[in-house]
Amino acid sequence: MDAFRYSIALIFLLVLPPLLMFWIVVHPLINFWRKLGLRLTYTILITAMAAAAAILFLLRKSLLATDYGTSLPLLIAGTLCLGVSIYLRLQIRKKFSFAQIAGVPEIDPQGHPGELLTTGIYSHIRHPRYVQVMLGLAAGSLMANHLGSYVATALWLPGLWVIISLEEKELCQRFGAAYEEYRRKVPAFISGF
Repeated sequence: MDAFRYSIALIFLLVLPPLLMFWIVVHPLINFWRKLGLRLTYTILITAMAAAAAILFLLRKSLLATDYGTSLPLLIAGTLCLGVSIYLRLQIRKKFSFAQIAGVPEIDPQGHPGELLTTGIYSHIRHPRYVQVMLGLAAGSLMANHLGSYVATALWLPGLWVIISLEEKELCQRFGAAYEEYRRKVPAFISGF
């Protein structure tokens, strides 16, 4: 069990900060990335993410030194969060492609114009992907029960707020009045099913 929990904490440590960096860098500099083009943009960003993950891997012993041990209540809570996160992911996947998750329509709107998603889960929650991410982060942190995983998750919460703010602005620019109307009708995170 300790190896499983450590593996989750290590994955969180190596993946979450670089992913957060990716989205924090993409949205505010979107016009710069669009000028560079899809291939060069992803080459630069993936290289930077890999470098960040490598540095974090070198620091892993000190960053994951605090282990709070196995806790059955936390494992149960984490499993419940994971179950809801997986359900949301399956609902999102019906409407949202991998290219959309990777930000391709944002970086190359002419080549991959994308569409405003307003049906399915998106008719109830404007940002189900971020709700799913938050639940997944909570699940992993609770199951790993390492200080490093809690810190990585804690960094994501304000990071998600920044990403969502930047994304909403970009969606307003891309879809105009249609997005404004959608935003008035559909809540960001809590569904009114």
